[in-house]
Amino acid sequence: MRGDRIRDRRIQLGLSQEDLAEMIKADQKRISKYENAQSGVTSDTLTALARALKTSADYLLGLTDDPEPPDDELKIEEHQALNAWRRGDKIEAIRIISSS
Repeated sequence: MRGDRIRDRRIQLGLSQEDLAEMIKADQKRISKYENAQSGVTSDTLTALARALKTSADYLLGLTDDPEPPDDELKIEEHQALNAWRRGDKIEAIRIISSS
């Protein structure tokens, strides 16, 4: 698995390591290990990461260079605004929306 792709996609979506950890029911240290290629993942974890990061397992594995799954309805900016809103950072969400 490509740890750099987990990190890049997480950042694109405006997620912290803590946010991602919560989404896949792990802890922040585990996410850091995945991103730094210090730990492998199970197929269940790979599936959870792909879902949370709105991408495909193929992208996380390095089998494709297209991070956007074909059926994703939201754009990256929309994900970022939604994640900011969910974190309670409504000002940031509004900033993202108004700059889009």
